[in-house]
Amino acid sequence: PAFRFHDRKLSKTMLGLLIEQMDVVSSLSLTGCGLDDSVFRLDDESPVKFPRTLTMLNLTGNILESVPPTIRECTALRHLNLSYNKLSIARAEEFPQTLNSLDVGRNRLLELQVPVSVMVLNASVCTPHRKFGERS
Repeated sequence: PAFRFHDRKLSKTMLGLLIEQMDVVSSLSLTGCGLDDSVFRLDDESPVKFPRTLTMLNLTGNILESVPPTIRECTALRHLNLSYNKLSIARAEEFPQTLNSLDVGRNRLLELQVPVSVMVLNASVCTPHRKFGERS
């Protein structure tokens, strides 16, 4: 099953409740939902964790400054889209080793390392000043 939430502001509590109900979801799109790093912070009492069954995750157009640490627990993940966020660093150890396709285009990347498993990579127009929806 696939779930899509687009351009809806989701609170951490609401997102956590939705994901808890998705034990077997394989595709999840949370585009433009206003998600930031605080939603996934591991030192929090209850960080939002993605279902381990995910094979595709789309987090385009949020305000993430780092790769959510719970992503590396998604051991079935093949496709990840983190474009149009505020990422400045993305390191190979932050991703599951099952990842085949990674989109980090239109971020503020100063450093990018990808797992050797990644066969398709989009890191286009990664500049420190680019904003979601802004044209080059």
